[in-house]
Amino acid sequence: MTIDKLSKVNKSGPLQLRARTLVMRGGNAGMDLVKAVEQQQLKTGHKHVSVGDHVRVHLQIKEGTRERIQIYEGTVIARKGSGIGETITVRRISYGVGVERVFAIHSPRIEKIEIKGKGKV
Repeated sequence: MTIDKLSKVNKSGPLQLRARTLVMRGGNAGMDLVKAVEQQQLKTGHKHVSVGDHVRVHLQIKEGTRERIQIYEGTVIARKGSGIGETITVRRISYGVGVERVFAIHSPRIEKIEIKGKGKV
């Protein structure tokens, strides 16, 4: 059963989808379905970011009914995970205090990641 057919059959939400995935598991069918859904969500433009790079992360911020882009600029100090759960940790100095923030690379809230300079680590 393909994802399209499954979404048409699934009328009651994510729990029903999970139940159908467990029922379909006759081998690796359930894992293939999860991988297929994850592949649709992956962004391809952020593979070049590595530890030590100075980056600007453009975030979509929602405030009430308005949406705006906020830029967080700093140095990448860690890159962890793989696939849909891949994250980077960006550190910046704000008013003399070090601030670290973790970003999910494939999050729909990240508009883009701009590299200002490559680092040597």
